[in-house]
Amino acid sequence: MERYNHLAQEMGQVYLEKGGLLRLTVSGRSMAPLLLPGDILWFEGISTADLQPGDLVLARRAGEMVTHRFLYADGSGWHLKGDACSFPDAAFTEDALIGRAVILERNGRKIDLKIPEMQAAARKVLWFSNLEANLFSTVKDFLSKILPSQLIPRTRFLQRLIGSPFRWINYMLLSRIVSKES
Repeated sequence: MERYNHLAQEMGQVYLEKGGLLRLTVSGRSMAPLLLPGDILWFEGISTADLQPGDLVLARRAGEMVTHRFLYADGSGWHLKGDACSFPDAAFTEDALIGRAVILERNGRKIDLKIPEMQAAARKVLWFSNLEANLFSTVKDFLSKILPSQLIPRTRFLQRLIGSPFRWINYMLLSRIVSKES
């Protein structure tokens, strides 16, 4: 996540609300392999009613801005998750959602995130993300029933062990499309 000062965030949000596109540089790796540090994302303003599962959403929390994939909304809020993260973020409030990514710019080339191939890949990544989270919870619950607590592997180790195949699948799904479009 990249830190922006409060004024810049407010100005960006107002700009999006007036129909402009906001251009931000990616700094973290929570959305790898789709987004890499140095990539540039172009965001459009959103109506939460128009959000589709799999959309990349710019959200604000505690003075930071993050771009993660939209999973679903329920009574507790709007749920987002980074492709390289094992679990969803804590729920966001509706007013914390700022924009939807529409263009990925890498090495001067622009990739339209609204093309059918990208949307289909986003739905697949979303499906695998949910599978990964469910598998992790199931394995952790199972191990806690059969092993003494001191022998249960650390959470981070389990996340990496279970998550590795999913990162590879995400990489294969997304890198092929990104390289084809660039």
